[in-house]
Amino acid sequence: MPSDIVQLIARESEENFDNYNYIKSVLLKRFKLSPEEFRKKFLHHQKNSEKSWREYTFEISNYFQEWIEGLKIDSFEKMKNLIITDQIKRQAPFEAKDHFLDEWTRLVSPLELADKLNEYELVRSDRKYETKRKQQFNPIEKHTKSNQRTVRHKLFTGTWDARNMGYPSRNGKSKQMHKFSCYSCSLEGHTARFCPSKAHQRGKLNPTALGDVITTTEPEKEDAPTVLTAKINVPVEVAANVMELETVQVKLGPRTMTGIIDSGAQISVIHEDFTSGIKYEGEGYIEISSAFGERETTPLRIFEMNIDDGVHGPVPVTCAVTKKLVSDLLLSTAA
Repeated sequence: MPSDIVQLIARESEENFDNYNYIKSVLLKRFKLSPEEFRKKFLHHQKNSEKSWREYTFEISNYFQEWIEGLKIDSFEKMKNLIITDQIKRQAPFEAKDHFLDEWTRLVSPLELADKLNEYELVRSDRKYETKRKQQFNPIEKHTKSNQRTVRHKLFTGTWDARNMGYPSRNGKSKQMHKFSCYSCSLEGHTARFCPSKAHQRGKLNPTALGDVITTTEPEKEDAPTVLTAKINVPVEVAANVMELETVQVKLGPRTMTGIIDSGAQISVIHEDFTSGIKYEGEGYIEISSAFGERETTPLRIFEMNIDDGVHGPVPVTCAVTKKLVSDLLLSTAA
């Protein structure tokens, strides 16, 4: 037996040492998973290729049974409330889950959960109103609502000047950024977007494709946590005479996807169809905004991916999951 189990049994008295039922109850109390852990195992359990579908069915049935027994679900009405409550929890904002963290897993009544969420949003809206009032009466402490930066990409017409890679700091002096490396020609000093070897392709660009403007916004500082935001460039279609996108074959579990490499995206984005039945970490949410201004709040997940070249191993990649992505995967070089 493992040493921690032996130490746990050794603490018991001699009269209970030979009592099988008592020792069993002590071990179950110490090592049995919580209902929330059984719920996660039921939702994310994967079928082993060496086991049959009947064995897989038996495993997830046990996880489901332990989940509902741990929450004392013993009637159809309680089961209905549990399913409705679980659906509400999926739609609830991530900061609300943190606020009710101590009781979140034990909430099984949809009406009780709805009342708590309404109360939380009411209090949060009041705090926002009070913060705005204080800023109005204290002009010195008033923060600007947003800090917008607009970057316009133009055709690369000359040599790359490393001296222009600095950016101004608060004291007016220029800070030096790290050197860029092109994954197309492997040379330092430029990225693949401005690679001199592709100058002839950029010369044939459609004029309508030259106005690629990316705007990033730093949200207003608030006392309460807010949903993360990120901007992406979602490829809608490839126009005629436009340079081909940089792509790479990526494996996610047993599936192979075509990933589009985008140096302008702040976070990687994956189509929801490729994540079905795939293990992941994290249960947060993020608000993403396309280059056309469309906003969407999507789940934020961490998947194990690797390049399908037989050389690279799997690495964790943080992705926003959405159904609106027209491609399989959008890979960010910045996130």
